[in-house]
Amino acid sequence: MTDVLAAIPVIRRLVYLRRLFDWLEESLQASGNSTIHGYPELPVALLESLERMGDEIASVSLLKYCVKLRALNEKIRAIRGENVDAAAIRLHLNDLPGAKEQYQIVKRDCLNSVIAWLVIPALIALVIVLRSC
Repeated sequence: MTDVLAAIPVIRRLVYLRRLFDWLEESLQASGNSTIHGYPELPVALLESLERMGDEIASVSLLKYCVKLRALNEKIRAIRGENVDAAAIRLHLNDLPGAKEQYQIVKRDCLNSVIAWLVIPALIALVIVLRSC
């Protein structure tokens, strides 16, 4: 069913966005079990994909969220000393904006832009019809 709906560009973007946020949640959960060079880190490909999606759907809130995620990765990289893993994980959990809440905001942004692109042509068509009468 998802594959059929993915053929429609707007639905495809929403499905892709949902999958990116699923990946984000998985990465956050896995960060407690796996570390890269002594600290949990969000995958760079994930952050880049989220940023591209923010550009595509013109979601400033998603772009701001990506800036926070990148800043979080930088903070985690800066942690040194004993118990690096535990400190990095605590930082991850305390400073990270909620992924589920952010997904709802971005989804709303995406749907609002779709609605705007549906309403504008309808209004133009209505004006043309009213002028021709």
